[in-house]
Amino acid sequence: MKLSRSLSLDSVLLTFSAIIVVIIFFRYIFPGILELPVGDNLTIHVALARSFLDGTFLHPNFKEMVLYPASNETILAFLLLLGIPTNIFNILGIYVLFGVSMYVGRIYGFRPSSALFFAIAISSTYGVLRWVLSQAIDIWLLTYFLLTLALLHKPKRSAKHYLLLGFSSGMLLGSRFTAPLTLFSLFVLYYRNFLKYINLKSLLGFTGMLSFFGLFWYIRNLLVAGNPFYPQPFLMFPGACKTVCEFLTWTVWKSFITNPPHLVNAFISEYMIWSPVFVLLPIFYLVTRRRGKDNNLLIINRLILVGIINLVFYFFFPSYKYYDSVVAGVRYSYPAFAAFMLALFLLTQKLKRERILEIITFANLSFLILPVPYHPKILFIYVPLVTLLLLNLRKLRRLTVKNILGSRE
Repeated sequence: MKLSRSLSLDSVLLTFSAIIVVIIFFRYIFPGILELPVGDNLTIHVALARSFLDGTFLHPNFKEMVLYPASNETILAFLLLLGIPTNIFNILGIYVLFGVSMYVGRIYGFRPSSALFFAIAISSTYGVLRWVLSQAIDIWLLTYFLLTLALLHKPKRSAKHYLLLGFSSGMLLGSRFTAPLTLFSLFVLYYRNFLKYINLKSLLGFTGMLSFFGLFWYIRNLLVAGNPFYPQPFLMFPGACKTVCEFLTWTVWKSFITNPPHLVNAFISEYMIWSPVFVLLPIFYLVTRRRGKDNNLLIINRLILVGIINLVFYFFFPSYKYYDSVVAGVRYSYPAFAAFMLALFLLTQKLKRERILEIITFANLSFLILPVPYHPKILFIYVPLVTLLLLNLRKLRRLTVKNILGSRE
């Protein structure tokens, strides 16, 4: 009877979630499919995609500042070649992100409904959906981050596994200039998994894919512009300019010091009810990292550490002093967010409290179709209250560090 009620609640939540997704698509996304790209979407991403079609990506004019890594723009170039509207780029990206998120959930041992809710949670924040009608590559970057993380978490002895890992790592590395640090955070923590089944054949396959899809762009920039990260200044390598392009020298931490409320408000607005994970999970890691040797807890804390490292890196990524730039730059924190969310879902599974996050995920999704302002201060207060009313408070009292450390699957 209990299992039946559980399946019934899952079915209800998933049914209504599907209805909300359909409403979001036809109300907000479908009308904008045929809109033409503007701004950076046109001058950077579409321009990079066109460089594949005319062959100039091999010998670009670096003074035009179109030297960003462009692995994901190959998908955009394919759409242009077929005459498909370029706004399909990230609509397709959302579907791929959703599918990869479900795969990641299964790799980490989620039951099917939990994997589905994890995919919904990752794919349905304002911070992700705001880019769905653009040609920005961040949704794809998040997809390849999650795929690389899953492949490193559960290595296999086959050469095909290392080929796929090389492909996902290369596509991640070739996404943008922030990606090398993101990829470093994974391999520095999962290098034992990477080496577990490595042999010469697997190593060559991995290295070839990584180089072809990722390292190529940095080598090209070094040869063409004398700076692997051009137009971004890097160590002794000069950037595109010093005064006109002042924004190239601004970072998130500088923006945060200039106006702290901007960054706090941006995170709440972009990640909604999930924004506290950026604070609560690092605290959980500090409290539990030296307590117990439970394997599940070690997996959870390793994911949290991935999130912490990427959150630290985020503060050194590009930003600017204006609020719009701060909000737009929140997407650079996607890897930290994904790692924290995966750890959170694993933690609730360990505690047998998956239902809590399923209800919160549904509540979070439902607010996307309500007429609330972009700055969701009231929403941020209202969602937890509604969620708490739906939960058994006695169960919540059991979520102590002692229970976390003592629980077993």
